[in-house]
This record gives sequence, C-alpha cells and structure tokens, in this order.
Amino acid sequence: MWSDEFETGTVDETGWSFEEGYKRNNELQYYTKDNAWMEDGCLGLEARKESKVPGFAYTSASVTSPAQK
Repeated sequence: MWSDEFETGTVDETGWSFEEGYKRNNELQYYTKDNAWMEDGCLGLEARKESKVPGFAYTSASVTSPAQK
C-alpha cells in the first residue's frame, strides 16, 4: 500500500514522476513542472493559456504515480 499526504510543500519525486514536454494525442498543451504545486495537503495541476513554449498555446502539468511505473 502507498499513499502521499502532500504535506511537504514540494512534490516528492521519489514517488511521483513529472511528464515534461509534448507527449501524446496531438494535444495543444506542453507539460511543465511549473504548473504543479501543493497547497493545504492537495496537489494542484493547472492548465494555462500562454505562449511560453513556441508552437504551443497552452501549458499544463502531468504526473504519474508509482502504480503507473
């Protein structure tokens, strides 16, 4: 059994893996760690309409859990 209470202030990358870049399905988003945060014991992932990365109109965040590895 595994759990994470998100109380450390940063994502524990020994348990979670960030996806970064353009990944799949002709999505319009580019994944970046900048769009993930922890607050009040919760993990937040946010999509943003921004042209931060050339060729992409959106950025987002994506993480995989140990069960997905």
